[in-house]
Amino acid sequence: MNTKSKIIIPMMLLSFISACSQNVQEKELSERFFVNQLKFELLSNLSCSLLNNDFKSMRYKVGDYDRRELKAKSDESIKDYKFKWKNLSKYSPQFSDSLKGIDSLLVDLDVDGILIREISGECRLYIEVWSNWMTGEGQEMGYLFNPKVIYKYDPEVHSKLNRDLKTQIDFTMPLSSGWYVGYSNTP
Repeated sequence: MNTKSKIIIPMMLLSFISACSQNVQEKELSERFFVNQLKFELLSNLSCSLLNNDFKSMRYKVGDYDRRELKAKSDESIKDYKFKWKNLSKYSPQFSDSLKGIDSLLVDLDVDGILIREISGECRLYIEVWSNWMTGEGQEMGYLFNPKVIYKYDPEVHSKLNRDLKTQIDFTMPLSSGWYVGYSNTP
């Protein structure tokens, strides 16, 4: 093993271990939700108000609205820019205000972004809190609003100490107002 590998491999392992140890679990997410329940409810109302016949899906990251022109110049997704931002004027001014409100709420909730979708005529939201994936295997946890499928949560099986990471695990732990904590493990 060369000297460079001796340095890089331990640094990567340390980084991976550090990331894994910082993964908040369902109990902490539940507590965070109830402390901020009004913000989550406002977030779901604002996000779902964006959906209409033309606009059925959007992945929004904190700061996207303020950096939209800059991103269009440096990003290869000009098509995305034209749909999301250039055509903003065809939507009401409330659309712009809603995006600014969503951005502010995401910052307040200390999350990076949100996926807003209409599926089967219903608004569905996903906020990733953390994920660890490598070669198709991994885990993720986040907040879900109005999930299409609800998987029963059983602490005897699903709490972090009891999880068998060699099996497929999915749960959606109910919170309130249509919100859930969702977890998936894919071995």
